[in-house]
Amino acid sequence: MNNVSTDNWKEFKIEDIFETKILGGKKQVPTGSWVSTKELMSGAIPRITVSGVNNGIIGYYDSNSINYKVYENFISVSFLGTVFYQQNKASLDMKVHCLKPIQYNLNIYTATFLVTVLKSAISKFTYSDQLSSTTLVNLILKLPAIMINSGKYIPDWEYMESYVKMIETLANKKLNNILEVVGLNNYNKIDTSLWKEFSPCDFFKLLSVRKKLDSSKISTNGLIKVYSSTTENNGVAGYCDENPTYIVDDNIKMYLIFGDHTKSMFIAEESFCVMDNVKVLIPKIQDQNIIRFICTIWQKNIPNLGYARHWKIAKDVKIKLPTTEEGEPNWEYIQNFMSEIHKKTQLNLNNLVNI
Repeated sequence: MNNVSTDNWKEFKIEDIFETKILGGKKQVPTGSWVSTKELMSGAIPRITVSGVNNGIIGYYDSNSINYKVYENFISVSFLGTVFYQQNKASLDMKVHCLKPIQYNLNIYTATFLVTVLKSAISKFTYSDQLSSTTLVNLILKLPAIMINSGKYIPDWEYMESYVKMIETLANKKLNNILEVVGLNNYNKIDTSLWKEFSPCDFFKLLSVRKKLDSSKISTNGLIKVYSSTTENNGVAGYCDENPTYIVDDNIKMYLIFGDHTKSMFIAEESFCVMDNVKVLIPKIQDQNIIRFICTIWQKNIPNLGYARHWKIAKDVKIKLPTTEEGEPNWEYIQNFMSEIHKKTQLNLNNLVNI
């Protein structure tokens, strides 16, 4: 597909095209708020958190709390930069904001277009910037535009819709070609009924980090990676040039970075620094294939707590693994399984490249 020319697109501030309100003398977009678990009752309305998975949904609730705010047909943007289209009614947790166009009703096509543009515009922010409801109003989006009678430009919603529909048609064609090449039966379901439970503490040791990096020292340049509790960019919030608290040990090849607010898990293999809300773990088995296998299972068993801290619960969940006749983890099985996954993935990738 040819690149799209944006030469004739116009720049719009968020406040130009999305609903805002004045609160405390400041203009802001509508936003969510904290509601205690005691005030949340099982219901039908999804609750959106800062999570980067499952459209940000932590669960389905109702509430009589005055802080329980419900919006409909909007785009949710969290302070961490996660962006999703919420087509139906949804309630917003704290630090999750609502972008609802002025005098225009979103549909799946225009929303998809906007979500893509928003993610690109937000990508320049780091974890330390923390997108607030007041910061968002001045965020600039470059969009296709049309001029109305007054000489004022407004977003060209019709163009956005038709463009995404075209993309959808092309994507469906490619998907059909992919399914013909790859097929749907490459991976059989695994019987885990005989697997046994283990504790994460069996495989990881928590490293005590006395002093963590101040966000003011983070930049886009530098030699040392800085990890935060984000799900984006492999957990890397930025870089720093030097800091006495950076972590490196010549005897340890690999660390695991655990994002406390997002339950993200990333492997680090070189010197690095960490910010607040990050746990640093030392894998007792210094093997990437084994650690990735364990972490995939571990992460799926940690409940999604929204913006709350996950580590306190994460360290106590159980991990089911294949075992030997002696009841020990079957590392050979895991290695062979991961090796087979790599081979199939590479084969599928080669087939996709040729489509």
